[in-house]
Amino acid sequence: MKGEESGGAAAPGPGTTVTAPEGERTRLGEALLTAAGLDTVDLGSYLQELDAADQGLAAEVRRRIDASAVLPSSFMALPAAHRLEHGEPDADLGATCFAPTGPGSGDGPWDVEPVSSRYALGDCLGQGGMARVFRARDGKLSRTVALKFLTRREPHVVGRFLREARAQAQVTHEHVLEVYDTGDLDGQPYIAMRHVAGQTLGEIRDSISLEQQVRLAIQAARGLHAAHSRGLIHRDVKPSNILVEETEEEGLKAFVADFGIATEPDAVDTSDGLLAGTPAYIAPELLGGPGAAAIDRRVDVYALGVTLYELFSGRRPFEGDDAIELLRQAAREDAVPLRQRAPSVPVDLEAVVMRCLARDPDGRYPSARAVADDLQRFLDGEVVDAYAAGLAYRWTRFALRHRLLVATAGVALLTLLVASVAVAFFAVRADRERQRAEAERIRADQRRDQAEDLIGFMVSDLRGKLASVERLEVLDGVHAAALDYFAAVPAEELTDDELAERSRLLYQIGEVRMQKGDPVAAVTPFRESLALANHLVDRNPGDGQRLFDLGQSQFWLGYAHWRQSDAEGALPHFEAYLDIARRLHAKDPNNQDWRLELGYALGNLGEILQAQGDFEGALALFENGLEIDRQLYALDPQNQEWRFSRARNHDAVARSLRHLGRLGEAAEHHRVDIELKRELVAAEPVSLRWREFLATSLEQYGALLHDRGDLAEAGVALEEARGLFEALVTVDPENSQREYKLAWARLRLGRLSRDLGEPRAAETHLRAAGRILSAEEHQGFSDRLWRWAEAVARVEMADLTSVRDPAGARAGLEAAGDVFRSLAEEQPGDLRAARWLANSELLLARLAELRGDRSVAEAAYLKTLEVLAPLAQTPRSEPNADGRVLAARAEALLGLGRGEEARPVVEALRRQGFYAPRLERTLSADP
Repeated sequence: MKGEESGGAAAPGPGTTVTAPEGERTRLGEALLTAAGLDTVDLGSYLQELDAADQGLAAEVRRRIDASAVLPSSFMALPAAHRLEHGEPDADLGATCFAPTGPGSGDGPWDVEPVSSRYALGDCLGQGGMARVFRARDGKLSRTVALKFLTRREPHVVGRFLREARAQAQVTHEHVLEVYDTGDLDGQPYIAMRHVAGQTLGEIRDSISLEQQVRLAIQAARGLHAAHSRGLIHRDVKPSNILVEETEEEGLKAFVADFGIATEPDAVDTSDGLLAGTPAYIAPELLGGPGAAAIDRRVDVYALGVTLYELFSGRRPFEGDDAIELLRQAAREDAVPLRQRAPSVPVDLEAVVMRCLARDPDGRYPSARAVADDLQRFLDGEVVDAYAAGLAYRWTRFALRHRLLVATAGVALLTLLVASVAVAFFAVRADRERQRAEAERIRADQRRDQAEDLIGFMVSDLRGKLASVERLEVLDGVHAAALDYFAAVPAEELTDDELAERSRLLYQIGEVRMQKGDPVAAVTPFRESLALANHLVDRNPGDGQRLFDLGQSQFWLGYAHWRQSDAEGALPHFEAYLDIARRLHAKDPNNQDWRLELGYALGNLGEILQAQGDFEGALALFENGLEIDRQLYALDPQNQEWRFSRARNHDAVARSLRHLGRLGEAAEHHRVDIELKRELVAAEPVSLRWREFLATSLEQYGALLHDRGDLAEAGVALEEARGLFEALVTVDPENSQREYKLAWARLRLGRLSRDLGEPRAAETHLRAAGRILSAEEHQGFSDRLWRWAEAVARVEMADLTSVRDPAGARAGLEAAGDVFRSLAEEQPGDLRAARWLANSELLLARLAELRGDRSVAEAAYLKTLEVLAPLAQTPRSEPNADGRVLAARAEALLGLGRGEEARPVVEALRRQGFYAPRLERTLSADP
């Protein structure tokens, strides 16, 4: 064939047959498939490379590409089943060529130099085998457009070109490239389209975040669904056919483009083995030849899945040396799981992509809109439907293949929606069966086993999936059904394993209530769980798993008390948890999970000691826990829980050091903590849990920097914390804990702005905090903490407005003082309430000084010292060196004229490097 074509002879006319040896026919087929997979812009470059290697082969490829345009709705038609089986083109179809006809026949492509009174052409944006695209100015409508000009005149090419315009113009949607106009300029057909000043999705993927990738994918899927709603199947969905533009109003915006081979479902006919599209994105059902599955919009869903796979991983699900191998893999193999190629991709996202890529169309999403909706659920932190659909689909297929096994063994794979109904159903059935004759007891036991399997699924697999997106509340109804099941089974019939399952289920119920911000409601299931766990350990003291479960129950009950600011109530449970952790570690020192538990237990007890003012004792526990975490982290730096535990202990050490006045050391630990938490967020960018922990650490670090006088750096940390908390509250506006933390970030920013001499900014932040904290409903979140924070907001606002509104400031301080006194009476060991009561008294003294009432001022200074006295010497620690306490004490002493007593306190503050501008001003003014 090379000899026949190398001399530049004209292409054979209709009916002419060109034969070639076997090997060359295979090379031709591979070259054709490769050409079919290229965008028009890349096709010219490929053909030039082919020219350099084999001119005859390149000429034949060009001729067959030209001929293929005459086939209805097909850019590159191939006998799919035959190609996959034999690896070569069908002899009849592959050798039949269609001669160009009509005006310009035989002239080939020609340059575009249109002249029009309406359009003024700019630079060329791209060029392919049949068209060029120019940037142009539409003078009539005063807008920039993209003009696509056909560079060939054959009637069948013109027909296809106009079909593309008609197909795309049918779809009106914000994420489908809009066609404005079509017509003829000086004999050259054109399509006028929206001009997208950007790149393709494939080109932009490396420069955008995962969240941005998902948002663009949602937009493209919605645009594709709009085309489906108009009765069109795109048939060439791929990253290069999705354009991305950055707009001022909406940010990154995606547009589905290139409807050149779009068609209606009824018009798709693969009975003769012909197919159209880009090989890497062609759905398996299009590759089966005669008898293949009916073709519908799910072929686009498959191509969208390949696009998502490529977007999230940078690779395609099937990879091969040539197009034939790609098609064979797609037809006969399941795609490689996405996370095997890209382990950092969240599991929910993998579930969505792999559902799109199901070889059986029934296993895919039914529409592109369903894909978009599931991706949106992922962004919203909800459970994606791909999990439920995947379980249901796999169960159906399993049942069809193994009817006998299903009938005799009662295998149960469940979805979330089925779970709550199924557990209750089996509970009732089990109860009824026990009332029947002995001959039926085996069947009842089988049903009970099924129910327990379902409960096990909820406690482990499903709970894990929901916890990763922080939506454990979805399990509320399932929990109730599970408890109904246990109630239907007499306690004496439950084995130890079943009792342990019930204990775990109970503390999971409590955990859900804790996550919803209701620690009070969590106490009851935690107590029931602890009672069962104690019973099981008494029956088998040597069982490590039973002991571990008891430790979990002790921790959760202690944590419920801790979240209610009840340190005394939490203490015995955290002490018991530490004792169990030590026993487990002694039992098996090489068990890394138990070493981690020991680190957790040390940290929990440290929090109690810190709340009671024993900062040295707390620091010792935190440092012991940190050493365990360092050892674990060295074994596997990629283990997320070990990374988090290490970060948590760095934060705890930093807080203890801050209370002890060791601010420089505290700052170093805060920086390590933040670095580790940034790594957690980077590894799981959609995890709300890691974002919240990072924001909390940034807020603590910002407060420390403020204490040291690093005001600019403090502002950076606090602003980042505020932004993260605001985003978290937007995602879950009913989460009172995150609202509380946002309020604290605002309070700290208000205080910082005041010290920076920015009163307007300070008032904006403080009022925002006040609005959050004045809400009457906070869904079970510790009422004590909420009252304390609201009173703190009053003190800060009074401090800011004391000069311009002394009466209002005094009223706010008196109201706040009443709250602090009430909190201190409720819990005499609450050091925070005492410190803030001292602050409010100190501010009242300043207000009295401003109005010249010396006797009232002296009384307030004395009250300040009285309140601070217990903080200077706690029962379990050395003299308190917390700069915040020392600064208030020094100012009160100076206010009373007791400068000699104030001097060592001021010197201690200066050694710490504590920032106390008001105190320094007082000292400067003192003669």
